[in-house]
Amino acid sequence: MSLSLAAFRDLLDRYGAAKGRWPADVRAAAEALLASDPAAVRLFEETQRLERLVVAATAAPPLDAAFVGRVIGRIDGEVGVRETAFRFTRRLAFASATALTLCLVAGVAVGLVAPVLPVEDGTDIAVFVLGGADDGETLIGEML
Repeated sequence: MSLSLAAFRDLLDRYGAAKGRWPADVRAAAEALLASDPAAVRLFEETQRLERLVVAATAAPPLDAAFVGRVIGRIDGEVGVRETAFRFTRRLAFASATALTLCLVAGVAVGLVAPVLPVEDGTDIAVFVLGGADDGETLIGEML
């Protein structure tokens, strides 16, 4: 049985470069083609290189004892203080409450101080927010 280069390429695409995976009925013809055709040798070596690259790219990283210990510690619920990303403390609660109170006071103060300008369509516009002036000019253009 003789094997063409196209059939050999198909054999490599299907079964790879490991000769043991090749079907027994075409293995002898494929090895004979490898022994006689330089193009077949190039295809075979290219397939071997590709398989080595795939194996190297999919290899699992080595596991060290420290990594295994961290995983087991997390399973057992022993997460250390250094590993927690956020701890809620009294100081943080006080700072959050203070910031919220200041924002509330500032909002009320701006609402009380900002002058209101009546517009012809019956709605009122806060001049402070729109940046208006006495001549009716605002940040978004002349008032209607």
